Amino acid sequence: MPQPVAGEIIERSFFKTLGSFLFAVIMLCAGILLVVAWLSDHVFQDAGEPSKVSLWGFLLGIGLIVFGPILGVFAVCRWLAYERVILGRDRLSRLARSASK
Repeated sequence: MPQPVAGEIIERSFFKTLGSFLFAVIMLCAGILLVVAWLSDHVFQDAGEPSKVSLWGFLLGIGLIVFGPILGVFAVCRWLAYERVILGRDRLSRLARSASK
């Protein structure tokens, strides 16, 4: 089994993971808003003419509802997994927890 190189260990940032998770929550909320607005024929009053959510907005909302939670779970799993990068003198090494330990 190869040994990791000696060097600086770079761990996954908690704040980067938190940002990814919050982005996933915002995606989910935006998707729910688009789907509910399309289903209820809600009219948005903007500075210009009133407008409704189109079919493309509805499909985008469905996509956000599907992929938002997947991205959130992926971000949390990446943070919980013990996978680090070691920056050696002449190479990079990835340190991952094996299934046996």
